Amino acid sequence: MAPHLLLLLLLAVLGLRCPQGSDAATDCCLTLSSKRIPPRIVTSYRVQTPESGCRLRAVVFITKQDVKLCASPHAPWVPGLMKKLDKKLQPPHKPQKQKRGPKPQKQDRV
Repeated sequence: MAPHLLLLLLLAVLGLRCPQGSDAATDCCLTLSSKRIPPRIVTSYRVQTPESGCRLRAVVFITKQDVKLCASPHAPWVPGLMKKLDKKLQPPHKPQKQKRGPKPQKQDRV
């Protein structure tokens, strides 16, 4: 009977540490790629920080095939790719029509 009680206690402790349905570990980058990621395959990105519950600080690039590639935010090419994606993901800017002043009135000739 004691082994069953020990097993139940162990399961209870593990259940408190790892809530059901929590995929926090699967959403975190565990390693960082040192290779440059080609911009043509990337559709978006997100920033991973220790504050979000992950051990590493990283930029997670998502490819067209929904593959997540992790890169160091300190890699020299990463900020440029992030800016390129920001521009691409921004809604198109509509130029505003310029307001014209009142038309000059014609002068009557005498």
